Amino acid sequence: MHLEIGTTVWIYETMPIGAIVGSFSIKNTYSLAPSTIWRKYQDVIGVSRKELFSYFDGVEKGFLIEIENVKELKKPLPLKNLRSLKPAFQPPQFFLKFDVKDKFYSSIFEAI
Repeated sequence: MHLEIGTTVWIYETMPIGAIVGSFSIKNTYSLAPSTIWRKYQDVIGVSRKELFSYFDGVEKGFLIEIENVKELKKPLPLKNLRSLKPAFQPPQFFLKFDVKDKFYSSIFEAI
């Protein structure tokens, strides 16, 4: 995953909420062996040792995102509003980079 430090990430909560509910900024990224991830971050990653090693089973390195500036929107931006701007809009299953020149995405930021 290639994320630039300082990038804003918008959080979409799936159904039944179906809305953009908040954001955070990328503070740093790391690519580390699962054992190093556990040793350094076990107190803050929010999963058990078993869950972490199961998730990273078979990989040499895992990817971590350190976040900051976590914000909850005062009023979530519902999927129906997003689709009123762009009827074919489908929330990503994982990750989608916005093209800030795309009028649809700039209108989202104006609506928040």
